[in-house]
Amino acid sequence: MESNPGEKQVTPDFGIISYNCNGLGDKKKLRRLLTKLKPEVEKGKIVFLQETHIVNTDYLNTLWKHKYISNCVKTNSAGVIILFDKTYDIVQQELDTEGRSIVAVIESQDSKLIVANSYFYNNHSLGIRFAETLYTKILTIQNNFPDFVTISAGDFNTCISTNDCLNRLRDSKEVLLAEIIVRNNNIAELKNAYRSKHSKEGFTWRRGHTYSRLDYIYITKSLTSKITTATTNWALDKSDHAAVEIDFKLKDDIVRGPGIPTVNIKVLEDPEIATQVGLEIQKMFEQAPTCWNPHDKLGFLKVSIRTRRCIKLCYTYS
Repeated sequence: MESNPGEKQVTPDFGIISYNCNGLGDKKKLRRLLTKLKPEVEKGKIVFLQETHIVNTDYLNTLWKHKYISNCVKTNSAGVIILFDKTYDIVQQELDTEGRSIVAVIESQDSKLIVANSYFYNNHSLGIRFAETLYTKILTIQNNFPDFVTISAGDFNTCISTNDCLNRLRDSKEVLLAEIIVRNNNIAELKNAYRSKHSKEGFTWRRGHTYSRLDYIYITKSLTSKITTATTNWALDKSDHAAVEIDFKLKDDIVRGPGIPTVNIKVLEDPEIATQVGLEIQKMFEQAPTCWNPHDKLGFLKVSIRTRRCIKLCYTYS
């Protein structure tokens, strides 16, 4: 038992930041933003930047010592970048010809990820075509890498539902685009990360009294239960968009008090786990000499349970 139970501060071990940075052609702005993002990436976060305007990445290479994938074809429009820690290897990447999307497979010792960064057109008719192409790539890669989790983030330049806008009208094309995005997310089994924590507000763009949520992070649905916080950050840097930030706790820490650890015997109510533990106990008994009396064998079993795999198994399922 812990001497001071109560609410514990959860330390995230993974995170996602999606941010329309509104151009990084200014070297001072690029350096300033990367300085802010470096410690975040080193804490395990993946960063998705849109509207980068960086075609020549020479200066970026001098500033950024971790890994990245960039796709940009014009210095005055579009451009997307994904920033991630150097522990990841790039397995595969797909870049469109407009500098508006990256779909990549990256892998580290602990994580297997499909990451998609997208910057949708302002024109919703073009956005519909773009969405179909983007999700075709995502679904194809998901099929090729079925054991990888997916993160799809970016500036979708549309309000997915009426909860995502205030004092703003949605035309028929925008509604259709939103329906296509929702339908494809369902097929890809992706959930809205921010909305899994907050049912309203969370606007990422504003002009006057008009507010819109244009920036989204969609994640494999199994990750939603691991989310610790979901926030919008208007102060990350100079832009007309707010950053969307999602933090996760993927690894469950076993919290122990100062006393002797005890086995959670409730796990034995599961017949499969009980069978596994029984087999472990049988193996331990087989290691004891046959000449030992029952009391010696029981003492041997107690020591083995405290120090070997059986107790680890029980903690795994506790």
